[in-house]
Amino acid sequence: MLATFSGKGLIVTPEILQYPIIRWEKLEMKLYDNKIDVELGTNKFSIELDKIVDIGEPLPDEVIEKSKFTIDLSVYGTITYHDETSSKMLAFIPETSIYGKKPIEAFLKKLFSILLDDKEILIKAADGKWEKGYIKIVDEKIKENFITKVINKIVVKTDSNEYDISSNIKSIEFEDVEVNNEIKTCLKIIKKEDTKKVILYLYVEDDKVKKFLLRYFNVILDYHVGILRYL
Repeated sequence: MLATFSGKGLIVTPEILQYPIIRWEKLEMKLYDNKIDVELGTNKFSIELDKIVDIGEPLPDEVIEKSKFTIDLSVYGTITYHDETSSKMLAFIPETSIYGKKPIEAFLKKLFSILLDDKEILIKAADGKWEKGYIKIVDEKIKENFITKVINKIVVKTDSNEYDISSNIKSIEFEDVEVNNEIKTCLKIIKKEDTKKVILYLYVEDDKVKKFLLRYFNVILDYHVGILRYL
């Protein structure tokens, strides 16, 4: 078992949006390397990780409106997945809002680590050539004011380099760049390292990996870049 989450949850389906009252139930989640075991009220089921299609998708307005008087939705997480019959969203919140978003982030960091680990990506510096690499999400210990902190970051490892693509970011945007003799929409990350500006371009072929990478920037790092243009 890699991570757990306790709180309240809700399965969002088109049918539930028609209910006059939406009921959130006690939720327990256990993350493994291939699935999430879920206990939601009296309902027990598993979400296979290869069935997950999105993370951090916003809740529908109807859910927020019908829940606002009974549930604090200032922070929440969502996992969208396909089961045998349809697409569903599992929404979840901590036991109490005093914990903020830390319990959600801790669980989703582990989930992102599994979904993105070792996925192929192309990367290049502004004045360099494209290199094939692989995504890694790693923990790094740093000391600030005599306090040791663990920083979660994304790196891309190639045959000759290791690029940190999630630290000291100034901006994230999109740019059309030539990739293998074709013009592709790439992610452009502008970083500040010491006194230098560093520009990195990323290209991912797989649409699901693209979405998970951008969601990591949105959900974990709080960089809100558009998704639809990139897919």
